[in-house]
Parts: sequence; C-alpha cells; structure tokens
Amino acid sequence: MDRELRKSGIAVSEKRVLHIMQKLGLAGRGATRKHRIQKRVEPGDPRLNLADVYVKQAMNKVARAI
Repeated sequence: MDRELRKSGIAVSEKRVLHIMQKLGLAGRGATRKHRIQKRVEPGDPRLNLADVYVKQAMNKVARAI
C-alpha cells in the first residue's frame, strides 16, 4: 500500500500506513509460497518412497535365504 502511495507521489512512512490500515481493519496481501508442499503419502499410494520399497525387497530376500 505504501509503495502505491509513493508511486502516486504521496510521501508516507510504512508505519503510518500500517497504523491506519489496522485502524480500518484492513490487511495486506501475505507473501506467496515459493515451494509447493507435498501431501502426505497414504499406504497404497503410487508415490511411495522407492528406497523403502527396495529395502523391503532386500530384507525379504535375506529372510528367505535363511
């Protein structure tokens, strides 16, 4: 908001704008997320961790050999 005021030629501090916006019950737009958050993998989901799959297969081979 203060950048827009500066662009239009009105010199005002960030704190003053913040104070007025709080009085009016306004909020600025939050920061956008830079990285997507991956959803938790449910059992049976095809996005399983391949390292876990290979470790389980190797453990089964060892168990069968004994």
